[in-house]
Amino acid sequence: MNNSEKKSRLLPYIFAGFGVGILLVAFYFQFSKAKFEISDIYTDSSETGKYVFLFVETKSNKHNELLNWANDIKNSDDLLSMPDKTKPAILTVYFYNPNDTTELDEKTTNSLKERYSDKTDFTKKINYSPHGWQYIGHNDSSIEELPRDTVYKTYVFVPKTGYRAHEIIKQIY
Repeated sequence: MNNSEKKSRLLPYIFAGFGVGILLVAFYFQFSKAKFEISDIYTDSSETGKYVFLFVETKSNKHNELLNWANDIKNSDDLLSMPDKTKPAILTVYFYNPNDTTELDEKTTNSLKERYSDKTDFTKKINYSPHGWQYIGHNDSSIEELPRDTVYKTYVFVPKTGYRAHEIIKQIY
């Protein structure tokens, strides 16, 4: 067998090796990078300002990653733009792992009912994530008591499947 025959026999193995290498690299980038998905959004614009609430599903619990995502969302989607620049615009993002949500226990349900006793019973429409994160951000330099961009670990209440955030938030406020 001459050299040219040896090279032609090796060619399929070389291409197969490149193909497998490309697939491995693609899988690495696909599964190593944490992801998020906006599951619901509620915007309230009134004479007092603009308030945007996002519910974001993610398996990440890394502070800096969540903060970067929230800042990217705030800046790229221009969610806080307002015609009247004298009014505040505030973004609240609730990060939660959908696999970590559960129905409200009796103690939490009773506590919410007590706190919002004059409201209709919204507790049947929400689930609870004990290991969630909340981001608060704004673009208003006049708001000094609220950090411009911050994320912290907290309990997160999220709409159950079949319900939307606006149905719940309007009942509370």
